[in-house]
Amino acid sequence: MASGTLDFPSVSFQLLFISMTLLLGFMMVVGDSRNWFGDHYGKFDCNQEFDSDSSKNGTFTSPNYPKPYRDDTRCVFIFHGKGRERVQILFTDFDLYMPNEEIKDCEGPVDTVMVFITIKGHQERLNNYCGTNLPRQLMSNGPSMTVEFKSHQLQSSPNVKDFGITAGRQDSEQVCGFIFNSTEHTNGTFTSPNYPGIYPRATECHYFFYGRSSERIHLTFAYFDVEGVPPCTTETASDYVEFSNFRTVDRKIPRHCGLKKPKIIESDGDFFRVAFKSNDKFDGTGFEAFYQFRNYVDPITVRRTAGAESCHPLFLQLLSCAVFWLML
Repeated sequence: MASGTLDFPSVSFQLLFISMTLLLGFMMVVGDSRNWFGDHYGKFDCNQEFDSDSSKNGTFTSPNYPKPYRDDTRCVFIFHGKGRERVQILFTDFDLYMPNEEIKDCEGPVDTVMVFITIKGHQERLNNYCGTNLPRQLMSNGPSMTVEFKSHQLQSSPNVKDFGITAGRQDSEQVCGFIFNSTEHTNGTFTSPNYPGIYPRATECHYFFYGRSSERIHLTFAYFDVEGVPPCTTETASDYVEFSNFRTVDRKIPRHCGLKKPKIIESDGDFFRVAFKSNDKFDGTGFEAFYQFRNYVDPITVRRTAGAESCHPLFLQLLSCAVFWLML
């Protein structure tokens, strides 16, 4: 890249599905990003899914190729073969933006292409690729492969103390803690740090929900992308979201990670805590969830009330259930 000029690198690579008789080829191209490009376009979905039943060859590219891709972008390309087919990637051009040439193993705030394969039912990262060196040809161990492209935000931003979380009231006793009280808002949304951008590594945030004694907290997730493999332990180097009815760990509610959204969650009482924790290895775009404080109605009380009402036919309104049963 020449000094004093805006030279936009680009990247391309070719992906192939191979079996004894079938060949499925794709080419992916990735280019450099600059802020002006992101400013002119809104959010978009660049994810793609390819099936060998639909096509045996073709190409796929980064957004806007051969022009610059936008910053703060994440694209996932999923390839499905069948039977004995294998996925093969042939890189034909590769030139990603590198803010610091001293970055090693393509870790940190750097634009990357990541390749994943499936081992024993779990997705494992095959390798990371960044910079301008053309990667060697790759092949999957089975009929599927996932390619993920991520670009980071380049523009300078002011220092933030709220981790990019705009909902709730920041807890002064926590490094990254936020309080949601039903006396202030009965519903709303909350997100992971820096959402919808990539959440920071080695970060822990807590979300505390305080309802009235008659209320319970309901959580519904609209989006979920937290890097990890269930059961989301440190052994699998997983980031995770944890739920608890206490300020400590609640072992009856499992941790959540991966791409599958948690089911609707309801607290046992008028307090609930959500914890988000990332390690220093992988990245994701995090989560967005909707919270609501709802009045709690004891189902046992409802059944008793319904049973009592059923014991009062119109022609015996003045008699109690007990008397009515004795008469029978």
